[in-house]
Amino acid sequence: MATRVKTAIPLPPGAENHNAVHFKWEGLLNGDVGEALEIGAYSDISIQVVATFGVGGSVQMRGSNLAAPAVATDADWATHADPQGNDLNLTSAAKLETILEASRWFSPKVTAGDGTTNIAVYLYAIKRK
Repeated sequence: MATRVKTAIPLPPGAENHNAVHFKWEGLLNGDVGEALEIGAYSDISIQVVATFGVGGSVQMRGSNLAAPAVATDADWATHADPQGNDLNLTSAAKLETILEASRWFSPKVTAGDGTTNIAVYLYAIKRK
């Protein structure tokens, strides 16, 4: 298991982007986790998964409200849900999903796959005024 670093994606200048942030975790392989991201001031959050899932590939979007969760410690994290209440465990199809719950921390985890599994997770968040 490796911890993949999050990277900020710069947004173009303009009024429509002043209250938004954009991050990515790339190169997530089977068993990898993403470095924890703290964006507590942002309420509207979506993720997009772009991937080679491989056989049985799955990525889980997790959240935590602990002061300093360890990304490798599953007990420090809970699975986020989509607006329909389904766990955000994405498999076999690249998709865009809204995260239902607010949490202090975010981190993706690849929970299954094979040697071809290679996943990128993009998170976009807007701060409402």
